[in-house]
Amino acid sequence: MKKILLFSLALSLCTLSLFASNSWFGIQAFGAQKDETTTYTILGIDITEDSTATLGGLMLSGTLYPHEDSAVGIGYQFGVSKLLAATNGSTEEDVEDYPLTYRGAVTGQFGIGLSDMMSLELGAGLLYERLTKANNSDSDEILVEFNTLSVLGNVNVLVNLSDSLSLVGGVNLAIPLTTQGKITGGNLSYDTEFAVKGYTLLGQIGVALTF
Repeated sequence: MKKILLFSLALSLCTLSLFASNSWFGIQAFGAQKDETTTYTILGIDITEDSTATLGGLMLSGTLYPHEDSAVGIGYQFGVSKLLAATNGSTEEDVEDYPLTYRGAVTGQFGIGLSDMMSLELGAGLLYERLTKANNSDSDEILVEFNTLSVLGNVNVLVNLSDSLSLVGGVNLAIPLTTQGKITGGNLSYDTEFAVKGYTLLGQIGVALTF
C-alpha cells in the first residue's frame, strides 16, 4: 500500500511539473507585519526589547526559468517599505520621521502549472534589508544603520489574464539570521550585533508580464 501511495504521489508531481510556470516580472504592493525580540549590548549592558511593526511598500519581483519546460527557477525581489506603525514594549513609536527600508532577495523557486490559467510557485532563499536613520544630538547628526539578513520562504499564485499579463499574489515569511548595527556621528563610531528572534509575515499583490 505504501509503495502505491508513493508511486501515486511521484506521478502527480511529475504530471504537475509538465505544466511548468512561465518566467515573469512585475510590480507588487505589499503589507508586512513584524513581531520581534531584540537583544543587544551597549557599554557592557545587555538590553532586551520586544517590538512590533506594520509596514507598507512596493517591490519589483519575478522568477526566471531557464526554459519553458523547466520547473526550477531563480526568484528575485527589490523593493522599499515605509514604517506605518510600531510599538516598543507597550509604547507606541512615532514613525513619522522614519526613513524607507530597502530590501532585496534571491530565492530558488519551484513552479507548478495547475491549469492553463493558473500556476503556483514555492520558494526559499535569503533576504537582505537596510535601514539608515538620522538622529540629531546637540549640533551633531548621528547615523544609525541596520543591516539584516533573513531566511525567506514564499508562496506565489499567478493567474493568467492574457498570454503576456498575469495577476500575482503571494505570501512571504522571513526569519532573521543576523542583524548588524553601526552608529556614526562626530567622533563616534560604534559597531554592534543584534540578536533578533521573531518573524516578518508579508502579503503581496500586483501584476506581471509573463514570457
